[in-house]
Amino acid sequence: MSPPKSMEEDLRPISLTAQIGKLMEGFVLKSLLSEVADKLDKKQFALPTKSTTQALVYFIHLIYAGLDKGNSSVRLFFADFRKGFDLVDHNVIIAELGNLGVQPIIIRWIRSFLTSREQCVKIDSCKSSWKKFNGGLPHATKLGPFLFAILVNSLLIHWQGRIKFVDETSVLEVTPRFSPSLLPIAVKDIAEFAASRGMELNSKKCKEMMVSFLKYDLTRANSIYISGLPEERVSSYKRLGVI
Repeated sequence: MSPPKSMEEDLRPISLTAQIGKLMEGFVLKSLLSEVADKLDKKQFALPTKSTTQALVYFIHLIYAGLDKGNSSVRLFFADFRKGFDLVDHNVIIAELGNLGVQPIIIRWIRSFLTSREQCVKIDSCKSSWKKFNGGLPHATKLGPFLFAILVNSLLIHWQGRIKFVDETSVLEVTPRFSPSLLPIAVKDIAEFAASRGMELNSKKCKEMMVSFLKYDLTRANSIYISGLPEERVSSYKRLGVI
């Protein structure tokens, strides 16, 4: 791995929560899971009893199933959110919890958990921490990843070929020969979804891939654009630790 060139772009902050705070997080997370686990996207694999292995196996299954239909190719898009945890609007998180019917007392605790970090600016020794967490979700905590999973719960909910693992979203499309690709529409939906929640796609790290065994692949694969720039098409990609 190449050394980081920029602290802002290449490094992620890690939160250090007090031991009593970690215990309280565990209690709240257990209650939150019991309330919303069955309401979350079935294609979200960052949940208890699921894993990255299941996510990858399912995604590969979708690819092979699409290719086995014959006369089709598979087009994939790997989304990457720029500083996904750091740019999240707390108000959106609270609203999503309300939409899922979470008990008000739990919502109030989570609101306090998130906004108390913003008050850290009042203490000189905490200024750097405030800059990291104000308006975002804390890293390396029990609640942070689960809250992000709630945040992206409705993302591409009606698009069949998708997997999510916290902030890593991958989407695919099975495209019959001679048919236009609709994947750019899905990518546009992802970009608009992110923008409405204070996030944005990282065009440098988002990639697309084509998988096809057709001798003459005449699929009309119109380009995918993010922020006005065409996305790079790659032949391999590392997702959830696997190439």
